[in-house]
Amino acid sequence: MPVIGNAVLQSSRAFNLTLTNPHDVVLGSNAAQCTITDDDDKAPPRAKLGKLAAMKSGKRPYRFTVVYTDAVAVNLDRISHGDVVVSGPDNYRQAAKLVSKTPNADGKSVVTVYQVSPPKQGWGGTSTRDYTFALQKRHIADILATGCPRRSSTS
Repeated sequence: MPVIGNAVLQSSRAFNLTLTNPHDVVLGSNAAQCTITDDDDKAPPRAKLGKLAAMKSGKRPYRFTVVYTDAVAVNLDRISHGDVVVSGPDNYRQAAKLVSKTPNADGKSVVTVYQVSPPKQGWGGTSTRDYTFALQKRHIADILATGCPRRSSTS
């Protein structure tokens, strides 16, 4: 049975269907449970770079937070290493390593922590203003497979 969609986010709806007075047919069962699944979420998850801490001189990895949100649910399986690429002075470019993601199940909001290693000379004399944090196109998606476009952010 065709269902005409709309652009309104709604939860999936279940209903019981009962066929009565069948003609010229033998039914194994006259009842069924049906579900209409909402597929109106066309918007990709949103990504927000958390407040960046100052880079301390030295050769320790730099950690940063990204919060992903979605109207339906962020697909946790799509969050991994390389979702964000950090670039900066002297041709520095590195895919961020995923450190953690919370919660441990698909949800409307997921907080992630990534880290990148310093350049060979260390972080000395640089600030987060010197670096660009770029979300890679379509790495992150919601449970309906709507992917995030590529976005860049600086502090």
